[in-house]
Amino acid sequence: MGAVNGVVGIPGMFVVYRTHHPRYLGGFVEGMNGEDTDISLRIGELGFHSVVDPKLRYVSEVPSSYSHMREQRMRWFRSIYHISSRCRDLIYGGGKTLRGKVILPYMLINSARRAMLVPLIIFGSLEWGLGFNAMSPIVWQSIVAVTTGAPAIMAVVASLLNGVPKGIFALPEYLMFRVLRAYFTLESMLSILIDVRAEDLERVIRLDIVPDKPIRVA
Repeated sequence: MGAVNGVVGIPGMFVVYRTHHPRYLGGFVEGMNGEDTDISLRIGELGFHSVVDPKLRYVSEVPSSYSHMREQRMRWFRSIYHISSRCRDLIYGGGKTLRGKVILPYMLINSARRAMLVPLIIFGSLEWGLGFNAMSPIVWQSIVAVTTGAPAIMAVVASLLNGVPKGIFALPEYLMFRVLRAYFTLESMLSILIDVRAEDLERVIRLDIVPDKPIRVA
């Protein structure tokens, strides 16, 4: 991260800020995943104006090995919990904002849903193979539906709409990657350290970061 002529640039989110904005918010948080998303979320919630340039292009980091992919995904998936915990006053507080009442809760629900994919596959396979509940057996189609589901349909549609029908042949690899990604999500959730000296939630809600009136800076 560096500052040039009053402008701060950071990696990760490929964002450029006026130096005054991060300083006004107390700087970038340390010791957590998702510090780039955290600062952009808080800047938006405090009323600062963010502009997206659609002409800009960037190249994302592509893992070169399994360990690299695991490290990257664990870091990414943990960030939603770190950010939601740090900014939980947006979720529980009285301020009604799109980020706090829709986006953050949706990301938490989606992460929890993805984390349950592998346990559901294991449970469904055991129940189907061993038949513990003879009165209400699980059919193999339901297990396939959980494994594939809507993402498989959307992958086929996306391949056809983009004029790359050969991409359909890579569907098995894509579905396997989804299961692996779900495992990483579960691992990231179960491996987060919980501080027993956590902050008092009522006190945090009173320290709402959303002001009564938006702050606008040109």
